[in-house]
Amino acid sequence: MMMQLMQLMLQMMQMVMSLLGGQNRGPQFSRALPGDAGNAGNAGNVGNAGNAGRSAALAPSPIGLGTGPINPTANAENDPQLQQSLQAIAQDPEGRRLLEMAQRNGVRISTGNPGGPNVLGVFIQRGNDRQIIVRDGSNIKTIVHELVHAATIEDGNSQHEEGIANIIGDRVAARVTGRQAGNPNQIYNRTLPLYQDLQRFNGIEQSLGRLGIVA
Repeated sequence: MMMQLMQLMLQMMQMVMSLLGGQNRGPQFSRALPGDAGNAGNAGNVGNAGNAGRSAALAPSPIGLGTGPINPTANAENDPQLQQSLQAIAQDPEGRRLLEMAQRNGVRISTGNPGGPNVLGVFIQRGNDRQIIVRDGSNIKTIVHELVHAATIEDGNSQHEEGIANIIGDRVAARVTGRQAGNPNQIYNRTLPLYQDLQRFNGIEQSLGRLGIVA
């Protein structure tokens, strides 16, 4: 009886720790790594958004995204490649909603060193100071990957979110540049081993659902 009681208490403690781990507390760092860079999608090869890759599965946004004009380069560094990429992303249905929500969250976007030679991009949040730094302003896939984090700041981060961010980044880049999208399952499975330091799951599907995006 005592052993069963101890096991029950341990399970309850694990549940509490899991819930706390899903909260966005303190500095948050979400990064895109080169192990799943794939075909990044380059702003110099912008095609017709929506004509290639997986189609954007969008639902009405409960918080009113996608209903008015936005300035794609607001809060962005004056870097020509980065600005061209953001303008292209804003032409994609999913990309536009991610960009709009990131702007609502006050996220700044710039190019620079995101944290080392093996990191393509990073989203950093320290309190109300939020920014995306990407190594290459023309890498649309990485920019969108980080926009997924920047648009869903309320749910922390997880291995699952990193996988979803790579899938969405790939399919937006595919539509924008006109290239063939990668296999979502393969992208997801390649991503998980890169982020073993994170919890396995969080509420990313619910957070994206508020934007009208189906993960």
